[in-house]
Amino acid sequence: MVPVERFLQLLLLGASREVTIVIYSSLKSPNAVRAPGFVLVAVVWLLASMTLLVGYIAKRVEGLQQQSFIMERRGVAALDRLAIESVVLYLASTRTSSNGGLRTEPFESTPIDLNFQRTNFFEDGGDEIKLDNRAYLVKGGHLLRIQDAGSLVSLMNERHQVLRSVLEEYEIPRPEVERLIATLIDYIDRDDIVSLNGAEKYDYQRKGMLPPTNRFLVSPWQLYNIIDWSPYLDRFPELLTEVTVTAGGQENYNTMTIQSVTRHTGDNLSARRVLDYRASQSFSGTEAVAKITGNVRREPFGMSFVPSRYLRLELTDPVGGKAEWIGITLTPGSTLSPWEIDFRVPAATTMEYTHEDFREVGAVAPPTTLLE
Repeated sequence: MVPVERFLQLLLLGASREVTIVIYSSLKSPNAVRAPGFVLVAVVWLLASMTLLVGYIAKRVEGLQQQSFIMERRGVAALDRLAIESVVLYLASTRTSSNGGLRTEPFESTPIDLNFQRTNFFEDGGDEIKLDNRAYLVKGGHLLRIQDAGSLVSLMNERHQVLRSVLEEYEIPRPEVERLIATLIDYIDRDDIVSLNGAEKYDYQRKGMLPPTNRFLVSPWQLYNIIDWSPYLDRFPELLTEVTVTAGGQENYNTMTIQSVTRHTGDNLSARRVLDYRASQSFSGTEAVAKITGNVRREPFGMSFVPSRYLRLELTDPVGGKAEWIGITLTPGSTLSPWEIDFRVPAATTMEYTHEDFREVGAVAPPTTLLE
């Protein structure tokens, strides 16, 4: 017969299988029947074993239920993301733009004054989705951000003067900035000739990296594939929000990023006034910009007050908080659809869009009932 101490030890360890084996061995023992109190102890062992087994099964069932619940939430979130993307593409391809952003109501629903000298076709209607990367809470608890990529810094530029300024604003040493620019140029140019401070195929092979594509970048995240860029992108991930792989560089105070506004106005106070102004209204001409910033441009034709045809969507999943970037080009030379998806990039985490003490305006309601 097994001592009581051994039974308690087995019970504490949760070894239900060993308890069962011990009970079976004891029953086969010739002294089992003659042992006083054996039946009581055997019943206790059996009940303890069954309790452990039931507990194990209950824990497994609970785990499977939790996994099923998470999978169901992820499935619903995936459908919600598809619905949100479809609505945005529908609005972008069937609605016109105003100074403030993307209209959600048809422009033809309002009376049109045929006097073209007085009519402002880009006047805000109050129903716009802002394209300055502000956050909208939409269907299923997702966060939707839309950025007019035309006002970002283009990585297609040949001289990259604005990109140099952006890199220097992050206090990257000048020699390192020139190195980053040179490696970017060598990565996208069509030859294998190494420029000063640059890198070509053999340099990438020595580092065990994929060689340059010798083509324009497909998405901003492709900067990680360029020599020496990865450490700075890890250190300053908001760099990716300042650049675009499409045509950019428009001076549009309605859609420029916070950093770009500060760069163009020249000081934090003026930038703060611009952000406060566009939180509730939009700029429609150089006079409004001059009134807010105090800077009068001699060449106003370099400014833009309507969005470009390049958009960047960011959808943040409520399950896990991961984000996805989607690059969109509207009205392209395509015979299949009124838009083209340039790239889809699943971001690791949601980025913080802050610059110094400035924070974006967050909307607490969807911009249209279609996104509820």
